Amino acid sequence: MQPNGMKAFIVQMVPLLLIFAALFYIPWSAQRKEKKKRDEMMSALKKDLKVRTVGGICGVIQEVREDEVILKVDPRTDTCITFSKSSITAVI
Repeated sequence: MQPNGMKAFIVQMVPLLLIFAALFYIPWSAQRKEKKKRDEMMSALKKDLKVRTVGGICGVIQEVREDEVILKVDPRTDTCITFSKSSITAVI
């Protein structure tokens, strides 16, 4: 390649590299924000919060352990189920 040809090649590649960098950064940034939000929710779990699990079961937290949460799913019969903390998807 001639020096002029090399300059033209580099000038053509810069926009493609910028687009590639943007397409890589945008999803990564969104994922990082979502993880931060989830980590904040997990650290804020406490007794008497109403939550929903991955399976769609709603209940009130009775006890929070290191890796587990005990949910009361039926207040009439005091039915409690133990879930892993990672199965909690939302605070209702």
